[in-house]
Amino acid sequence: MSWTTLLDPALTRSYGFGPEAHAAWFTPGKCPAPPRDVITLLIPECEIQFVILGAPNVLINRPRHNRSVSHWLKYACREARDQGAILILACDTAGQVEHAVKLAGKLLPRHHRTALERIYSEQSRTGLH
Repeated sequence: MSWTTLLDPALTRSYGFGPEAHAAWFTPGKCPAPPRDVITLLIPECEIQFVILGAPNVLINRPRHNRSVSHWLKYACREARDQGAILILACDTAGQVEHAVKLAGKLLPRHHRTALERIYSEQSRTGLH
């Protein structure tokens, strides 16, 4: 199956993204209906963001020294698995996101990759696994 990874530039431009931004979403297989906690890993920056429902703030970690994508990807997958959270991998290139997806798919056996086309529409998100 071929997956779309390019985010709509009209939606990302106002956040300072370059001409391209790519992403992949993994949603938990058996989890209560939305809304859910969300973990986002920015690659190659290795910034990790936690959006926890009911919490007044978003938790953000921007490592200055340990920018090992493999380390932070494993950490993000473990947290998503343990919390039953959605995992978003946001990358600069399609190659980066596809490489990250291969590892994340192995580390998240109970999560499903979700098509970006389903994420854009609130109505289509309500039926996610």
